[in-house]
Amino acid sequence: AEAQANAAASQASQAATHSATSGFSADMNISIHFANNSSYLSAKGKTQLDEVVKCINKPTLVLGHTDNYGESAYNLQLSKARAGAVIAYIKTIDPDKAKLLSAAGYGEKRPIASNTNRASRAKNRRIEFVTK
Repeated sequence: AEAQANAAASQASQAATHSATSGFSADMNISIHFANNSSYLSAKGKTQLDEVVKCINKPTLVLGHTDNYGESAYNLQLSKARAGAVIAYIKTIDPDKAKLLSAAGYGEKRPIASNTNRASRAKNRRIEFVTK
């Protein structure tokens, strides 16, 4: 898990560097770590967002996703809460860039992996940044 978080932070940093030097925001899937059943951001998640915020330069959707473990209605609310937590944190870093963000949650509805084991479920617990 720590190796995955470090790799995601590296990807976010590379995307932020690329975006900052090229002048555009790329859509990004970021594996932000959240505690089980929580929208509280971890220290590593905050570090990743410190880099991601450098990429934000136009209106962007912050999309929360979950795995399929648990009730669908709960997962939908959790995904919205996580997207909201990301925006709230970014607001503490750069309030002007936070104004460009809006949150949405998709719960378990848009998986990028099978949800058949822990590793694939972990890939589905993510935050996605999509420019409008």
